Amino acid sequence: MSNSSSLSNSSCPVVPPNGYALPLETYYNDPSYDIRPIYNTTVAMERIFRWIYRWNKNSDLPYILGGDATRDDEKSYLIGLLWASFALLLFALLWLLLLICFKWWGPKRVGFFSARRLRPPPPQEPTEALEKREQMYKSQKNAKGGVPFQHNGIALGFDEMGKPTKKKSKTKKFVKGTIRAPKKLVKSTIKAPGKLYNSQKKKFQQTFHKSKKFARINSAGEIDLTNYLNEETQTKSSSGIRSVSSPNSPGNNQEGGPVLIMTQDDERAIRDYEVELERYYQICDARNTRLRRIRATTAVCAIGVVTAAVMFVIMGIPTLWESSKVTESAISMLQQRARVVQQAVLELQSTYQETSIAVEKFILDVNEFCPNAAEEFCSNVQDSEQRDCDFSTLPQLETELNVMIQYLDRTFELVVRKDALEQWYFDLLTLDNLLNRATAYYPKTLNWAFWVAVGCNLTLASICVLICIAAMLLYFGHPLPLWLKRLRSFVMVPTFLVLVVLGWIFSSAFVVSSIGGADACINSPDAFMLSLLNRLEGEFSTNSVLHDFLKYYVRGCPVESAPKDLDQRIVIMTQLIVPSLQDFRNAMDRIGLSNLQQLCGGADLTIFISKINALETQLCELSQSFLTTRMLLNCPNWVQWYQLGAYEGMCYYASTGFAWAASTQIVMMVLSMIILTLRVSFFELNEVADEGTQCTSNWCCCVQVMPDDEDDDEDESEEEYHTSDVSENYEEEVPEEEEDEDLETEDLGIDNDDDDREEGVANGRSDREGDVQ
Repeated sequence: MSNSSSLSNSSCPVVPPNGYALPLETYYNDPSYDIRPIYNTTVAMERIFRWIYRWNKNSDLPYILGGDATRDDEKSYLIGLLWASFALLLFALLWLLLLICFKWWGPKRVGFFSARRLRPPPPQEPTEALEKREQMYKSQKNAKGGVPFQHNGIALGFDEMGKPTKKKSKTKKFVKGTIRAPKKLVKSTIKAPGKLYNSQKKKFQQTFHKSKKFARINSAGEIDLTNYLNEETQTKSSSGIRSVSSPNSPGNNQEGGPVLIMTQDDERAIRDYEVELERYYQICDARNTRLRRIRATTAVCAIGVVTAAVMFVIMGIPTLWESSKVTESAISMLQQRARVVQQAVLELQSTYQETSIAVEKFILDVNEFCPNAAEEFCSNVQDSEQRDCDFSTLPQLETELNVMIQYLDRTFELVVRKDALEQWYFDLLTLDNLLNRATAYYPKTLNWAFWVAVGCNLTLASICVLICIAAMLLYFGHPLPLWLKRLRSFVMVPTFLVLVVLGWIFSSAFVVSSIGGADACINSPDAFMLSLLNRLEGEFSTNSVLHDFLKYYVRGCPVESAPKDLDQRIVIMTQLIVPSLQDFRNAMDRIGLSNLQQLCGGADLTIFISKINALETQLCELSQSFLTTRMLLNCPNWVQWYQLGAYEGMCYYASTGFAWAASTQIVMMVLSMIILTLRVSFFELNEVADEGTQCTSNWCCCVQVMPDDEDDDEDESEEEYHTSDVSENYEEEVPEEEEDEDLETEDLGIDNDDDDREEGVANGRSDREGDVQ
């Protein structure tokens, strides 16, 4: 036998293709094939894996998939994963139930959280006292020639019909019936309380408390009129006003009726009403200030939703999209490699069939090549399993013939098995199918989910922009345009609710994906992929060589764990079977062709030698096919695509993208729930409604859009209500030395202007009507 023990010294021209001109032994010792890249766990993976609470359940995903885990372990991991997701849905559900309870409880119990504004009822006016004062004035006017009656610091001005009129005076203007806040004060309180309200309120309080000529301030800071209740009204003769000794004097009324006078209880009722009215406007001011803050909070939350949606689109979706593209590209390249190996295995099967036929023919030729020594060297030559050869009759070539026939008859069939080649091809088809399933499921499913989430979040952000506009318009006291009202009620509100529900579902899905990705990639995805391959081992054939190669790639191609089966077959082919033919031919050369021809007789041995050379070439081609297949399974051809898909696509990009998507989605949903809780801020609800028309049943009733004419009537009625409920603005107090003269000449005068009469009529009528809750 030849001393050659390596491919480089073998006469069989078997060399690695595609530039890999390396001896087979050198292949295992070359450090360039030991690919173990440095894997860095991202911050997102670390935080998700450490911070997400698992309810004390198992979080070792590689162990769960490895096949060693029990049924209880798998159930424990699944429960921990799902509960981490269901916690978000449960939180959202409880919040929604709380909002429903707020709506059911109503504004009296939860205030603005019920989606309705409710002002406290205004204090009850002392109607009887006011009527007494009006009758007393009419009697005094008829008796004294139309001169107004001055009583206890209250300057009365009424027309001939007994209705209050306005006074035009440079000095402070007194209350005509009850002390009320100015009209501008009320409007600023309802719509936009600010500097105007504060200045007018201060002026009102200063004017009221400085009216010491007609009222006193006690130690508690309250108005004290008791010292003047029994005083008789004094007038100056120069102004034509006489003192009235008794208002009930029959001579004071030209019609003969009695003149009523306000009692101490009436004055006390008026005083209490003034205090309650001041407190009422303070409460209204506080509630409207709170409403402005709520509208500002709603606007900030809407801006936060828009910002989170932008971050979702800018940071989350591109990263996930890159993960999808990288993973799909890696899977596609692995499919191409698998299909190339499939083609090589098909060629290997074809070469094997040809070589197997050539080996059988050569054994038949050897059986009859030396008829002088023996007619047949082998019994049962047609049956490879029962074939038995004896070359003792040809001692010159006995050793070489025994070795050659042993390798060709036994070793060749063991090394190159037809069923083994079929298993390789089946495993390659299985790998291709698995990659097809991964390509069809992972990128396409993620792409669909990504774009649906993008569409929902952008729509939600657009609605939040409109909500912010509506809240800001109402914050600055501007009415909403009709198109915005209709868009709000018929489009924004139902769409907002649907998007919030879908958003919570997307949040749960992103959280589950983030947790699963972190569990698979926390230290390295290799352990996860090895566990997955072990779980998929049943998909491949028994003792699959390809399955061993796949695990070899996942481990980073360490030399000590490289699959040896295919390499051993190549070594046997190139270093045992082919050299046995060479040794037999060399032995024949030593004997000499002419001597061997005389020894054996029979046909020309030159033809037999040519058959030996042809079989050697055929075996070399088969060895070359094996080596080609082996080089296609070389580590650099596969591991780079595995690392691209697993490290880059599944771990780096996907974990970061899912972390951004989950965090921004949760922020958007929390801010949206706050907007939903404070939805009163962007609705113009009726503070006071007529009986039978007030919205009390549900929220949808309260968001109905009123027609233009009804809105205008409501605004006019509200303005008329506040106009009748307040007196005119108080002016600055004049110097004290001029006060008596002003009272004599101007404060007691009657202004018969038509406009003042009309407003006085409205004021008198509204005083008698009372406030509506």
